[in-house]
Amino acid sequence: MTDSADHPTASAADETALPSVFAWCARRGAVCVALAAAVVYLNALPNGFTYDDVPVILKNPATDPQAPLWEPWRQPWWALGEWAGDADRPYRPLTVQTLALELRLFGENPLPFHVVNMLLHAAVSVGVWWLARRLGASVVGALLAGVLFAVHPIHTEAVANIVGRAELLAVGGILLAVRLYDGYIRRDAPDAEPRGLPTSQDSPGTPGPAARWILSWGGVMAASAVAIFSKGRGVAVVAVLGAWHVWSHLELRRSTLAAQPPPRSSLWYSWLKPVIPTLILVGVYLWLRVEISGTLFFAGQRYGPDNPLREADALARVLTPFALLGRYVFLMVWPARLLCNYSVNVLQPTESVLDPFFVLGFSFIVVVVGAVVSTGLRRFARAEARGSLFSPGDLRPAPCKGAWTLLGFCFVATYLLA
Repeated sequence: MTDSADHPTASAADETALPSVFAWCARRGAVCVALAAAVVYLNALPNGFTYDDVPVILKNPATDPQAPLWEPWRQPWWALGEWAGDADRPYRPLTVQTLALELRLFGENPLPFHVVNMLLHAAVSVGVWWLARRLGASVVGALLAGVLFAVHPIHTEAVANIVGRAELLAVGGILLAVRLYDGYIRRDAPDAEPRGLPTSQDSPGTPGPAARWILSWGGVMAASAVAIFSKGRGVAVVAVLGAWHVWSHLELRRSTLAAQPPPRSSLWYSWLKPVIPTLILVGVYLWLRVEISGTLFFAGQRYGPDNPLREADALARVLTPFALLGRYVFLMVWPARLLCNYSVNVLQPTESVLDPFFVLGFSFIVVVVGAVVSTGLRRFARAEARGSLFSPGDLRPAPCKGAWTLLGFCFVATYLLA
């Protein structure tokens, strides 16, 4: 995953004015991002099992070395004994499977568990770096985005707590699925190479089209399964792949067409191509979740004091989600005070529209939606003035540059992981 292989149109102008050390880092962005992600969590390696690590790893029937190897697929996330009837029962079999295998191999030694989490965080950070490059960031912008994501302290709970591996595997699976699907689209795109979108050429020893199709889709589905079966929120891979298909399709239209674009159906219906197979995976996951955990709920207590919104009035139930988003935005910009567990003692229902976190969260949504709508309307107006509502040049998403690249990619990727 090098700049020369994945981004042949990138200019070397970004590097000529940089100090030699920084230019070296910019050329080897993946290596530098991975090193940054690993170095900042070296101090987590001597830690032991804490908080949820104990019930999920050490006192879980699914991870018992004497149990069958496939036991994590027949048990919920944790065993809560007498509280099991009232508490949330997530189903994260792939995450528990990795923990069970490590427990079999290394016993109750926490060091290997922390090492695996650190390596997974490094891999996810490299995925963020690739995403920034693929969407148009310069080598410098992508390096800054990847390093900032790697060292941002808001990831501490996901990386330093062993059970945070569920988040790492879920977002890592999503990024890997996007990377593999993007390679499939670009490799098989006709006449894409002249405009800087490389395609593979058949050569001796190269798999044929059928074999490439099987390998490509097998990889995409495997990565999607990693996301989905590691944590329930990994089902977001369905929407992400659909959106990525549309974005890539628009980019290829501009790169390969000189005159009339293909029919509208080639875009507005073809996005189902990655969505339908991943929806099947989601259906399998939900069926297993109901069979094993007895519920379709993805998170949170349904009743009792651990879910204050259940008994809150309608206003609080509307305002609180916006306030939570505002809190996340604030912590990503100013992570000066982080906690190891954001329980109901910290995240109380929001009762007023003047709450600072509600104002911040609501304003953030307004700004993002407003920017998307205004951009779409401007391009629509330009295309209509030309007499073609589907001009490839107008529909193509503009590449992100500069500060917006850094802030945008870091926010989206950080929000997915957090």
